[in-house]
Order: sequence, then structure tokens, then C-alpha cells
Amino acid sequence: MTGLDLLVGQQYLNLETFRKNGMGVKTPVWFVQEGDTFFIRTMASSGKVKRVRLNGQLNLESAR
Repeated sequence: MTGLDLLVGQQYLNLETFRKNGMGVKTPVWFVQEGDTFFIRTMASSGKVKRVRLNGQLNLESAR
């Protein structure tokens, strides 16, 4: 079982992105799964997108 297996059957996940100073910011987001791929849709100008562009590191966890 992988970490992504915990998301099967869920509708939300916590997406943790990181600020320039390294501090994590968790944001609950809706997602859909297609096969082994998970899709998240958000506005290009959102804070989470800006943080991912600055620092590609992120964590995913179930939002149960």
C-alpha cells in the first residue's frame, strides 16, 4: 500500500506547499482520480500555485 492509496475513495486532500522561509501551508482541496493520476484544479493566481512555483516541494495527505 502506498501513501496515495489512502486517498482512494476520498474527495478532499490537504495539499501542503512551502513558503520561501520553509514554513508549510496546508490547504484542503478537491481532487479527482483517473487511474494512478490525481488532478487538482485551482486558480493560477492562488497562493498555493505561487508557492509551488517558488518551491516545487509539496506534501499530500488525506483530509479525513
